Amino acid sequence: MTIVVNKQTEESITLDEFIAFLDANTDKMNNLETFDGLALKLQQISNNRTFFTEFLEQGLEDFSEFQKTNPYGPQVFMLHKTDQYFIRMNYWPVSRGYAHPADEVDRYFVYGRGHDHNFTFATVGYMGPGYETDLYTYDYNALRGLPGEPADLTYQGRETLSCGKVLIFRTSQDIHVQLAPVKGSMSLNVIPVQKPVNTQYEFDVKRGCISDIEKQNNHKKNLATLLKYFGDESSRGLYQKTFPKVTSITQNSSSLGQSA
Repeated sequence: MTIVVNKQTEESITLDEFIAFLDANTDKMNNLETFDGLALKLQQISNNRTFFTEFLEQGLEDFSEFQKTNPYGPQVFMLHKTDQYFIRMNYWPVSRGYAHPADEVDRYFVYGRGHDHNFTFATVGYMGPGYETDLYTYDYNALRGLPGEPADLTYQGRETLSCGKVLIFRTSQDIHVQLAPVKGSMSLNVIPVQKPVNTQYEFDVKRGCISDIEKQNNHKKNLATLLKYFGDESSRGLYQKTFPKVTSITQNSSSLGQSA
């Protein structure tokens, strides 16, 4: 099941020290489950309350280049990348108090949707109360991979990614359902650079089956949401032509507004 390591230290390290530790142990990146010392170092960097602010300040000094090569959505900040791994910071907002439906926010940030990952990664709570997540396991090799197919999910309990808690998700074994935090929160990830081999799924955990096959990256999903509210007939039509199998993004009467 997902490896859970509760906070065990109050010591802190700098981002440079964390990077130096990872660089000295790149041979262990292929198996985060047995990466001795990783959880402790994640907890130590999460205890550093200033490194992320310093990172943002450095970015503001040359804003035209800030996050220029970041392939993720606006809630993700790339802190460091090598050929073996990368480090990113994620922002998790609440899903209420917006001018558009909460289910749109939930889809945008993948709240309430069971999903696995076709890569292994480690995450630690950095700021805020953290999101809650229901954890499940399943046997990837026992599935044909068809929507509606029973997946024989085994419930492993609920965890909250509070500050200093570490979770390690295993490739195509662990499923989680993230729930929006009660207050905006942040987490830090370490992700090995690896070529995905397995298919990534979404799951209906109530029915215990595959609900969909993950085909799109976040930019395509989020683009659909943005065009639904901000696009015109031409841009929405072009998106539908480019991705004909995507659910319709017809205009919604609500507008994507600021949080209340």
